[in-house]
Amino acid sequence: MKKQVFLVLIIAIIAMNINVHGNAISSKEHVPSLQWFPSLAADNDTVYIVWADERNGNYTRIMNNIPHKSGDIYISKASFRNGWCFNKNIRINEIKGTTGHGSPSITVDNNNVYAVWEDDRYGFEELYFSNAEKNNIKFKKDLPVAEGAGSGVLPSISVRNGTVYVAMMNKKTWDIEFTQGNSTNSVYRFDKPIRVNDDPAGNWHYAPSLAVDTEKNVCIAWLDARNGNYDIYFSHGIKENGIWRFSTNMRVNDDSTNVSHYTPSLAFENGNAYIAWYDDRNKNFDIYFSKGRFENESWKFESNIRVNDDEKGDQMHPDIAIKDNEIFIVWEDGRDGGSDIYFSKGVKKNGSLEFIKNTKVNDIKGKHYDPQIGEGGSDVYVAWQAEVKDGGDIYFSDGKYDGKTWVFSRNTKINDDLTDSFTNPDPVLVGLILGPVIGSIIIVGFLRKYGH
Repeated sequence: MKKQVFLVLIIAIIAMNINVHGNAISSKEHVPSLQWFPSLAADNDTVYIVWADERNGNYTRIMNNIPHKSGDIYISKASFRNGWCFNKNIRINEIKGTTGHGSPSITVDNNNVYAVWEDDRYGFEELYFSNAEKNNIKFKKDLPVAEGAGSGVLPSISVRNGTVYVAMMNKKTWDIEFTQGNSTNSVYRFDKPIRVNDDPAGNWHYAPSLAVDTEKNVCIAWLDARNGNYDIYFSHGIKENGIWRFSTNMRVNDDSTNVSHYTPSLAFENGNAYIAWYDDRNKNFDIYFSKGRFENESWKFESNIRVNDDEKGDQMHPDIAIKDNEIFIVWEDGRDGGSDIYFSKGVKKNGSLEFIKNTKVNDIKGKHYDPQIGEGGSDVYVAWQAEVKDGGDIYFSDGKYDGKTWVFSRNTKINDDLTDSFTNPDPVLVGLILGPVIGSIIIVGFLRKYGH
C-alpha cells in the first residue's frame, strides 16, 4: 500500500510540473495562420465549406497592401449527428504552399462537390477547378477554367446535372464573363468565356454572382461602373441551339445616381431572381434586396427593400439563399460598434414583402466578416471568417426556427490547423519535464526489482 501511495505522489509531482510550466510540446512563439474567403454549399443536413488558408505558406504576396503568406484552398465537410463535427481539413489544390490560391467558390449536386478558385502558379491570376465524390473527398487534378494572363478572378460557381457553370471577372478587360464546363471521361473541359456586360469596353465591372435555375437558364448579377458610380446590374443567359446568349443588362437598384452599391449576392428559383447588396443611399451602408421576374419580354425588378432593422453603423457583404420562395440573408453588421454576423428572413405581410427582426449569429467576441449562407431542410447554415485569437479562422453555425424566433447554434471553428509550432520546443521546458519523468522511471524500476 505504501508503495502505491508513493507512486501516486510521483505521478502527481510530474503532472504539477507540466501544469506549472506549460504545454510540453508548445513552442515559445505563437505563430498564427490566416484563414479567409469562405464559401458554403449545403446538401440537406450536410454542409461543405471551402476557404483560403495560409498554413502551408512559404512565401509572401501582397494583398490590399498587406503582406500575406501564400494561400491554399481547403475544404471540410460536416453532417449533423447529435451535434456538428467537421471532418479533417483537406487541401484541394495540388501545389502546396508555393503559389497563391484564393477566392474559392463551391457547389454540390447529388454525387459530387465542385470548387473553383484563383491561382497564380504561373505568376499571374487565373482560375482553376477540381471536383471530388461527396462520399470520398479526394479531389482530382487541378484543371484550368480560362487560361492566360489576366484570364479570370472572383469566380462564382454552380452546377446542374453534372454541367458546371462559372462566372468571373476578366482582370485584363474588367468585363464579366461566363463559361460552361462539361465532363468527358470524368475530365472537365470549359468553353471559351463569353462577355456578359453589354456596355462599351473600358468600364469597370466587379464581383459577379451566378445562379442557375435549369441547364439552359442562368442569371448573373455584378457591380457595374458604367454610370460613374457603382450600380448593381443583372443579366439572364439562355442557351439556344447550343449557344449562350445574355439579355440586355438591367440596373437593379432604384435610387439616385449619387449612390454607390457593392457586392451583390444572387439566387434564382422558379423563374424569379433574388438579389441582395449593400449601398450608401442612407449615408451609412445598409443591406438592400430586390426580386425580379421576366414579364412581357423583359426583366422587371421590384422596389428595393432595406433588410437591416438598425440604422447604426455599417451593414455590408450580404449573402442570400432561397428555398421554396423563402428568402434568407446574412451580412456583416456594425450596429454594436464592431463587426458581427446578422441574419434575417423575408416574409409576406398584407401582400408586401418585409424582413423580420434581425438575429445575431455569432456568439463569440471578435471581428466577423464575409458570411456565407445555405439551406437544408428547415435549417439555415452560416459560415464566416472571424478574428478571435489570431488573424482569422473559419466559423460555422446552424440556425433553426423555434416557432417564435431564429436560434443559432454554438459557433464551431472549422479549420484544424495548429497555431503553435511543435518543431522547436523550449529546451528549458523539456528539461523541466524530462527530469522528473526519467527520475520516476528509475524509481519505478527499483520498486519492481526490490519491492514485494
